[in-house]
Amino acid sequence: MAIKLVAVDLDGTLLTGKKTITENTVRAVARAARHGIEVAFSTGRDYGEFASMLRTLPDIHYAVACTGASVIDCRSGRELCLDPLGPGELRLAWETLRGFDLIFEVFLGGKIYAEAEKVANIGYYLAATHNPPPRGSRTPVENFGGWLASLDRPATKIHMYFRDHDERDRAWDAAKALPLSVCTSDDYDLEVMARHVDKGAGLRRLAEYLRLDRREILAVGDSLNDLGMLEYAGQSAVMGNGLTELKEKADIIADTNERDGVAKLLDALSSGELETGAAGRKNTVQ
Repeated sequence: MAIKLVAVDLDGTLLTGKKTITENTVRAVARAARHGIEVAFSTGRDYGEFASMLRTLPDIHYAVACTGASVIDCRSGRELCLDPLGPGELRLAWETLRGFDLIFEVFLGGKIYAEAEKVANIGYYLAATHNPPPRGSRTPVENFGGWLASLDRPATKIHMYFRDHDERDRAWDAAKALPLSVCTSDDYDLEVMARHVDKGAGLRRLAEYLRLDRREILAVGDSLNDLGMLEYAGQSAVMGNGLTELKEKADIIADTNERDGVAKLLDALSSGELETGAAGRKNTVQ
């Protein structure tokens, strides 16, 4: 089946290391649209963290956001699907993880909330991460524990940054006991969503909305939080800078995010140069 939807991760994939979008990527997304190929974001970010990118890429019409918990129509900003965390689940995660050296962030209603004293010192927690958030994107909350205790609304997801990799791993071990979905995008963060929610679940919801067969979908990523969508999609591509364990499972190895890997992949699809659907054959697009 021909590819009709390409779901693309942002950090480490479509974006350069400096979090920029290259001119080649802009041209390639527009060219794919002209050839009837829908390109969608699939990211751990909230809509507010990538909305400005849509001005550069106006042909992006849909996004799987918040690591699969939310599906968004980017033209209107309307949320098409939501698989949230309940208030009780938020409080359980907080009580389980609050003792670790981390900044605990709650994605709720289009904003990202965190402890005020830690937001004031956010550089400490972002020192090692490869995926820092946009400046000023966190809303500080005084008496964060009391705020969570009184919260009566569901949230989209939880995100945590850590200064220390080993501390992240200890927190991950503790989080595994939660009846929730836990994943990571680099060595210094954790993401927590409702049970069974990941980018694969979000991409499935988008495919159902667009009435697409999974064989008509190509997913492109680089890190562990992309695994669900890479497994769901009919075809999977991993960036040259991606994790080795993901490359071993991928159908396609793209060039790196610093060498326009996504643009080259989209151009190969648009021109018909990339053969998809060949079982057992690994393609390389450089």
